Amino acid sequence: MAMWILTKFALLFFIMSLFAIIFIFEQNARSQTCLTQTQRIANGITNRLSQILDSPVEDEQRSFPFELGLPLGGGDVARYKVNLTNRVTNPEPGDTTIKGRLIVDVIPANVKNCIGSGVVSYSGRNVELFSLPERTSTKTLNAFKDKTITLSPSELDEGIRSYYLTMIKCGEKKFNGQKYMFIQDCSQKDFNKCFTFTQDDPESNINAKCGFGNAD
Repeated sequence: MAMWILTKFALLFFIMSLFAIIFIFEQNARSQTCLTQTQRIANGITNRLSQILDSPVEDEQRSFPFELGLPLGGGDVARYKVNLTNRVTNPEPGDTTIKGRLIVDVIPANVKNCIGSGVVSYSGRNVELFSLPERTSTKTLNAFKDKTITLSPSELDEGIRSYYLTMIKCGEKKFNGQKYMFIQDCSQKDFNKCFTFTQDDPESNINAKCGFGNAD
């Protein structure tokens, strides 16, 4: 009788251990798939930012369309958000050149140890981020100042869902004019309703800063 009970306990322990191993394996596989997906999106955004910053064209517009969720396999989809930070470095004495970094973090809602990241450096350009006030934050330290916008591609409310990351690069139409980069968290299904060169938007003032409103 005692041997039978011990056998049952041993079998139960073996089954529980097997389930634990399978669960850990599945969680690790899910995390790895998630990391691959978040890094894919982070790379896509940083590549798009690098392309427009490095392009020899003075006035250019690009966009990055967001997908609604992260495919994790087996029909499993994770909601996610994207933090985009403009980190402007405080200049050294005598240096008037604007320098900074655009930091991208792709963060899923319910998967641990799964953040895709990327960084793009820039110089000599005013970079401005635009999003909803509740999705915008700022932080200032001795060495730098940050402005972060949080994009919400998985938001179910179509009125505030992030559909595109819109990027506009331009320069003032005068000698030694300032150079700009406008980055928008666009919540419009129709891309043509996102930031454009010639729109008269009082917040960004792209039309005036890029010189298109002063063609003379």
